[in-house]
Amino acid sequence: MTILILASFILAQVPATPPNPIADYVVGPGDALNITVLREPELTGRFPIAADGTFDYPWIGRVKASGRTVRSLEEEIAKRLLDGKYLLGAPQITIQIQEFRSQYVYVQGEVQDQGMHALTGLTTLQELLGKVVVKGSAGEEILVYRRRGPERQVTGPIQDARDPNIEVIRVKKTDLLSGRAATIVLQHEDTITVPKAPSVFISGEVKAPAAYVLDGELNVLQVITLAGGPTERGDINKTDRLTIVDGKQKWTRVKLTDPVRPGDTFRVGRKWF
Repeated sequence: MTILILASFILAQVPATPPNPIADYVVGPGDALNITVLREPELTGRFPIAADGTFDYPWIGRVKASGRTVRSLEEEIAKRLLDGKYLLGAPQITIQIQEFRSQYVYVQGEVQDQGMHALTGLTTLQELLGKVVVKGSAGEEILVYRRRGPERQVTGPIQDARDPNIEVIRVKKTDLLSGRAATIVLQHEDTITVPKAPSVFISGEVKAPAAYVLDGELNVLQVITLAGGPTERGDINKTDRLTIVDGKQKWTRVKLTDPVRPGDTFRVGRKWF
């Protein structure tokens, strides 16, 4: 009994075999496969997928690859080799992606590496954001735009999400820490947008006039504090907000307890003495 309990404990400590993201990768034109068949050098080599989604393979001829997973290609090649009686026993086939070119996503917004990014296997949103590096100026929400429906003829990054055929996945920055972003698997031609955080600008008699990220709900006094507080000549009770009236700019006096809105511009005035 003791031995059985000990064996069960040891097995429980052995981690499960991790999933193979390459096996479920859907290949397409432009990808290049590295196919290895154990003890069969004639069947081993590099095989690029042509524009029509197929490639030539020794002994069995043309293989339709586009739209299929690596796992299903391994199974089909093995079956065709056996059906054609080219091999006596079941072949041990391994397929790796040597070049990823068919699956990609677009990344735009507050990241250091914008543009098109290849999907190297099953790629999660968290993995991608780790590669492109989200800037500190990013807002609290990240958007994934995805075209849906059988007809997806439009290509390129998605700029307008009002189309009913566009699915919008909203992710909070806190989801990067909670792990939710690691469960969102990206699809071909997704557009990942990282909007800029709303900001507020303050000028005049403050120690550090500049634009500041509006992180949460702030009031006027808190914004002045972000800017280092007033200078020796500054009077925080003479703080004005810039407004537009009939197309013209106008400065309006505010209270220190007034809430701040995204895009607000403030100016701290001087003391009279």
